Amino acid sequence: DNDGGDCDPKKSESYSYSYSYSYSYSHHPHCCVEHAFHATGEVASTTCFGGRSPWEASTMSDLCTAGHSDAGAAAPPFRDCSQEAIDAGNCGSADWDTCAECADFGIPIGMFFANVGYTSCPDWVVDAAREEAAEGGQCAPWFEYEEEGDDDCTPGWHSINCLDGTVMYGE
Repeated sequence: DNDGGDCDPKKSESYSYSYSYSYSYSHHPHCCVEHAFHATGEVASTTCFGGRSPWEASTMSDLCTAGHSDAGAAAPPFRDCSQEAIDAGNCGSADWDTCAECADFGIPIGMFFANVGYTSCPDWVVDAAREEAAEGGQCAPWFEYEEEGDDDCTPGWHSINCLDGTVMYGE
């Protein structure tokens, strides 16, 4: 039947699609995100390290140095506020990550931060990154949220390019 979503009404029986407002990132099989972890190893939060795209191959190769796996492969922590790290004076892998930052930023002892690569980005990771983006976080550009001061925008489809060259626009 012609549900109004066909590119060519004359071919509606052989060409149809459906659109859902649920978000599927299956076209991004790999992702690399920053997780903050509680001392127990449980994920406390998710963001896009430095505002980088979680879907880009360069993000994976630059930041997720442990590679990726279905369960998530964590690179060495870049900020480590564990008591062991504080006692050793070795709380980070970058010049700006010092043990003083743990206290300066109110990071609880035991918490650590690492970039994690996923072979197939799990829904809970995508959902957490989307929530962070909606709050204006570092993932905002990758989930189609505009910066403050821009027009309000709800992520969704903008246009579909059909094989015959027709372009359909969303409402």
